[in-house]
Amino acid sequence: MSDTHSFEDLLKAEDNAPIVPVKTVKADVGTAPVDREALVRARRLAEKGNDLDFGGFSTQEPPMIAADALLEWTREGFGRLKTQFDRDRFNPDYRLDLHGRTVEQSAMEVHRMLERARRYRWQRLQIVHGIGRRSAEGKPLLKSYVNRWLREVDDIIAFASARKRDGGHGAVNVLTRGAISDRWPEA
Repeated sequence: MSDTHSFEDLLKAEDNAPIVPVKTVKADVGTAPVDREALVRARRLAEKGNDLDFGGFSTQEPPMIAADALLEWTREGFGRLKTQFDRDRFNPDYRLDLHGRTVEQSAMEVHRMLERARRYRWQRLQIVHGIGRRSAEGKPLLKSYVNRWLREVDDIIAFASARKRDGGHGAVNVLTRGAISDRWPEA
């Protein structure tokens, strides 16, 4: 007699075998830790209708700006300062690179940078926001947000897209009230 069975023999044996339900094994993994910060953010999100406040900056999506569009803005009464962007190479006191960050992370980083700018009286800042090549939507999200955020800050008196050699459409040069120290408010 052979130890091997034919396929037909195995099927016959299977037909005669009792059907036994499979037991479900549940592992006890405990309860998930509560992220209190996430709960607070979620509550604020629900209260504000998808518009969280990160460092005073809204994360509600602004109107999109084209990737190749030049940014340029001057606070009323400071038009003469625009020439500082045109004249010579812009040497920032501080440079912030937002590549790879989310909108929320970027808002917090820009907020921190502006707090430091005020504390240390930095006059010239540069924010590298990119042009959206790696964003999920393929849009220049951070460029659009940075454009809106900078306009909302009283300490910013002018900004413009960087020259090509300094980052071009993917970076913005910023002048703060530190450039005119007689009007810089006390910290």
